[in-house]
Amino acid sequence: MERKNRNLWKILFLSLCFILVICIVGILIFINSFLTSSNDLERIPPTDFSSGGAEFTISTTKEDINYWLNKELEKEQGGVNSYELYLEDYVYFQTVLSAFGMNIPLEMRLEPVITEDGNIELIERSFQVGRFNVPAESVFNIIEATVDLPDWIYIYPRDRRLYLDIRNGISNEFEIKVSKFDLIDNQIEIKLLIP
Repeated sequence: MERKNRNLWKILFLSLCFILVICIVGILIFINSFLTSSNDLERIPPTDFSSGGAEFTISTTKEDINYWLNKELEKEQGGVNSYELYLEDYVYFQTVLSAFGMNIPLEMRLEPVITEDGNIELIERSFQVGRFNVPAESVFNIIEATVDLPDWIYIYPRDRRLYLDIRNGISNEFEIKVSKFDLIDNQIEIKLLIP
């Protein structure tokens, strides 16, 4: 009788160990799916402004861009803001991540750089994910996996940057090209071409 009880305990113990190993492997696979990068999509930069049409230069400020961004994000997100994007001395991205039953705040500080084709790259300069120490590439992978960004914002986790395809993504009615984006002096210039 005692031998049967010992064998039963061995079987139960080994079964419990097996179940724990399967759970740990499952959790690791789940976490890894958030932290691995999808292949960075290649984009084709637009050519110069089309010939013909009326060209306008618009000068604006951070405050006006923040107002416009807020309205656009409300439209994109259906009135429920799952993330914020705003301009101060840098471009700031904020969201809350839900993981393991907790809400974890994420804030990223990005430096805007105008590309040759008149779009904007946002280069990561610092970030904070709650009190966790997470590699920057992983943060971009998490954002890519959990935040529903507009189609014209591309994430490049390995380069720690966002690419805003303003020329192709914002309007079908006219072409847009950023010519100046100085947040310190609060001077932003955008060129519009209406064919």
